[in-house]
Amino acid sequence: MQLDKRFPDKIKAAIFDFDGILVDTEEVGLKTCETILKKYGASLTPKEKLDYFQIPDLLFYGSVLKSRSLHVDAKDVFKEHKELYHRLIQRVDTTLQGVVEILDYFKSQKVSCSTCSGSTRAIVETVLKNVGIQSSFDFIIAREDYTDDKPSPESYIRCLEKHGLPASSCIAFEDTRRGVESAKAAGIFTVGVLVGNHGSDPLQKADFQIYSLRDAFVE
Repeated sequence: MQLDKRFPDKIKAAIFDFDGILVDTEEVGLKTCETILKKYGASLTPKEKLDYFQIPDLLFYGSVLKSRSLHVDAKDVFKEHKELYHRLIQRVDTTLQGVVEILDYFKSQKVSCSTCSGSTRAIVETVLKNVGIQSSFDFIIAREDYTDDKPSPESYIRCLEKHGLPASSCIAFEDTRRGVESAKAAGIFTVGVLVGNHGSDPLQKADFQIYSLRDAFVE
């Protein structure tokens, strides 16, 4: 098994986004959103379903509620969302395509692996344990570990600091425009992975794109 030649040489660390890269928790998030909005007599348009994957949840709820003239506090609705999401996320039990293969490959090459997520540590740890890959990561950078969310580079800078490596020795895998911009702003070579973004973003700022992590390899 060999990596695509477009990958840089001498990789010392691989940093993976969580949602939409390792597991398809983003579909769980969309299902949660649709369930919550149904309580208020609202449903999402096709465009809003795509927008959901690109806009932070609280801002998204604020926009949708305002557009329907629903006089409900977005913070209260978002609290409902988080409570339901935490219950539904417990059911995620499979990884996305190629995840196990690439983690095994990096382990064989002594490449350190971490995950850089906008989700809470509790969610990330629970899901990684459920799908059986928690031990593949040296550490997790979760939402509690930084102040400014992606596209700010802060979360990736925290990863670089914890790896103790310069950006030039690392690669990142991202499935959203905000994530790609975050990793690139931290100076990291970034691979755009399309399988998790549901066609909502072409990821043009990535150094190159693949459909799934399985496509990181050549025969």
